[in-house]
Amino acid sequence: MKMDFLTAISHELKTPLSLILAPVSQLMRKTKNSENKKSLEGVHRNALKINNLIQEVMAFDKAENQDLSIPNLLNSQIDLVAYVKQITEEWQNNTAYAHLEFYFSSDIESVFIYTDVSKLGSILNNLLSNACKYNRQEKGSVAVKINKGEGTLNLAIVDTGIGIGQEDLPYICSKFYRSSSDEVNRLEGTGVGLYLVKNYCDQLGWEMDIVSTYQVGTAVSIRMFMDRGELKEEGEENIPSDKRRLVIVEDNEELSSFLKVALESSYHCKVAKDGHEAMQLINEHEFLPDIIISDAMMPVMGGLELAKKLRQNTLTSTIPIILLTAKNDDLIQREWVAVGIDAYMAKPFDLEVLKMQLLHLLDKKDRLATQLRIQEISQPRVSSDQVSPDEKLLSKVTAIIEKNIDDSDFSVQRLAEDTDTGAKQLYRKIKQMTGYTPVEYIRTIRIKKAALLLQQKKFTVAEVMYMVGYTNASYFSKCFQAEFGVTPKAYMDRKD
Repeated sequence: MKMDFLTAISHELKTPLSLILAPVSQLMRKTKNSENKKSLEGVHRNALKINNLIQEVMAFDKAENQDLSIPNLLNSQIDLVAYVKQITEEWQNNTAYAHLEFYFSSDIESVFIYTDVSKLGSILNNLLSNACKYNRQEKGSVAVKINKGEGTLNLAIVDTGIGIGQEDLPYICSKFYRSSSDEVNRLEGTGVGLYLVKNYCDQLGWEMDIVSTYQVGTAVSIRMFMDRGELKEEGEENIPSDKRRLVIVEDNEELSSFLKVALESSYHCKVAKDGHEAMQLINEHEFLPDIIISDAMMPVMGGLELAKKLRQNTLTSTIPIILLTAKNDDLIQREWVAVGIDAYMAKPFDLEVLKMQLLHLLDKKDRLATQLRIQEISQPRVSSDQVSPDEKLLSKVTAIIEKNIDDSDFSVQRLAEDTDTGAKQLYRKIKQMTGYTPVEYIRTIRIKKAALLLQQKKFTVAEVMYMVGYTNASYFSKCFQAEFGVTPKAYMDRKD
């Protein structure tokens, strides 16, 4: 009851807090008086603290009410190195921690993973928050490191803070637990941050380890288990990336630039100043987006007319569209629904909500596509004179993947070589015909084959895992649940 009340209050506080943060941010940019600017920075910093506490309460409530046996993941492709570096730089630029030295290092330039970006962001922000808050006031440092292991990506956040006593370490990830140290209790905290981090790592199938020495510092390490065929360093396939394609249609250059910078670590972004330019980008430059953000009112062609044109073309008819608008009455909303707008957000909007909306719509699109396509992977199409060259290629691709399905090292590069097709061309063809990237298509075939084997009840879950090319049980289970909503064991034990 108390938690429900606290969560409800937290929701109510979000709107007035947004109305504090937005104008304060504007005033900070405009004011030239150093004393006024310093005061505004204090208001902004403390408003962000309140916002972080609200987010923590809401995340805690969500974690408490969620069945961890069925993780609620909104997965998308992301460049892990770029994303972690961006979050680190945001903390580095926080004036409250100007006394700390920040270091970022990675033994790989770029690597794309398929994960829940929101949960990854929460993990990083909670760990960096602790690393900063409990650090030394003089000559303190925070180091963020990424390195690639055998089938894993390893992330470490190391600080020179007050550390955790050995008597506290076994309980540090427990709900509401705080060290009995006087130094810790002098600082603000809820005892929820590391509990959420551990919770999210468990959902994502990752391992977390904490090593700490009192008065020396703390190192938190996270091991992300990945199928080796899915670890893609930039340039490996000679394709820009498996980032989702996003077109931002906005006539205000400042806003479009802001959105591009804010989203380009997670999406391959293109900008158009109006609907007409967006149509040219799609039709003439062959940039088929996975999702579109568009302003409603623009010269030449506005968001509604753009949506109508997209819905009339088979190739673009299912692209999700988010409309940004300054108007918000019922009549206009009915018109948006009539032309097929998937979501709308009133200006000024919350960037984090926009990010979540993007992930939600893409996940919804993926689930629908999964239902409509590849109903029976084990029965590839039979070639005939009436079958198109593209269909023959897809049939060949499917057969090659199935032939190598037990090979955990089988990659997109190998697939391109075995089909005598250039990596770029293969990427475009598979994406065009199935809606999946090659990596996603290989994964889908592996998982659906696993389901067929589990249905036979002749093999254990571990045997099936190896038979379809996975080497890590938690990652196999995560991928299976993303496809079927249940664990492999539950799927095998179900009654038909």
